[in-house]
Amino acid sequence: GRYNNFLFRQVPKVMLMSAMFTKPMMERLGVHGPWIDSPSPFPPRHTPIAHIETARIDHRADEEDMARWVERIDEIIEGRLNSKGIIFTVSYERARFLVSRSRYADLMMQHTTRNVAHVVAAFKGAKAPAILVSPSVTTGYDFPEEECSYIIIGKIPYPDTRGAVVKARAAEDQRWTSQLAMETLVQEAGRGTRSATDRCQVIIVDDTWQWWWPKNRDLAPAWFRDRVIPGSLD
Repeated sequence: GRYNNFLFRQVPKVMLMSAMFTKPMMERLGVHGPWIDSPSPFPPRHTPIAHIETARIDHRADEEDMARWVERIDEIIEGRLNSKGIIFTVSYERARFLVSRSRYADLMMQHTTRNVAHVVAAFKGAKAPAILVSPSVTTGYDFPEEECSYIIIGKIPYPDTRGAVVKARAAEDQRWTSQLAMETLVQEAGRGTRSATDRCQVIIVDDTWQWWWPKNRDLAPAWFRDRVIPGSLD
């Protein structure tokens, strides 16, 4: 925001366009001008987003919480063995934990930082049932139609806050990490809906959602908010 004059120079008219863009983001960039909120051409009912009460998945989660988390994910998979899905875990450690404990480990594909493209290609080419377990395939990859029918958000994707730069940014703007988490969450939820006819269910199993979403929903684009349904799923 402090340096946008170097980007815009003396250009008289500038239009910034993104499906991710929100008013709080515009304010952080120091951009002033008219705001046009265009609706998504994709029907909201094709990408329902819901939270199922499970456990709060953060640094305080204990063995019982994590066991409940794995069991909930297995329950979701159990009802979708005729389709393919993606589970976002935020960390590689949590991905390994899930695969080591899940009843459906034989259906799961996980990658390292070195073989992401190879594993993603294998998942895209696999027949159902198949599950991609990933902490990082949040942007740059599309999974249209039968390539992904459901997405499980295993954890609200907060960034690692241990670095000095991140700590400084967070001290300057208390909602900065929430903004980053929201941007990643929106990207995750959109990996399986790539056209107006595409369908993909998004299920959140981190109970952090219960307080985090009401507090930070204004950081999400309007089209994303339209997809969040109250209550839980059967």
